[in-house]
Amino acid sequence: MYGKETNSHGKLEYTRVTYTNVLLKIVFENLMISNYTSAGGDSGAPIIHLTDGISYVVGTHKGNICSTLKTNPVVVSTDLGNIPLTSCDVDNPYKLFSPWENIREYHNLK
Repeated sequence: MYGKETNSHGKLEYTRVTYTNVLLKIVFENLMISNYTSAGGDSGAPIIHLTDGISYVVGTHKGNICSTLKTNPVVVSTDLGNIPLTSCDVDNPYKLFSPWENIREYHNLK
């Protein structure tokens, strides 16, 4: 992830994630979760996958799941069930990002 404050790498942990903000009644679908590091100001930063020396933009950074839990309960679920957020490591929390396909579809890009 190449953000305003952070340049880090991580491992893809979950795909096809649904993120529900309980208080605001907002649902985001088809997100992905990785374990890279980020900081304030990194939202919208590109998520890059490097293969054989070629960089591919695969999504954009949405945010940190753990920081949201402090003020607003959320439910994060996958095809395999809910993710146990209580075990989320505050020092290296899971990060949500939107895959490029979502962006392309939303903006009707080809």
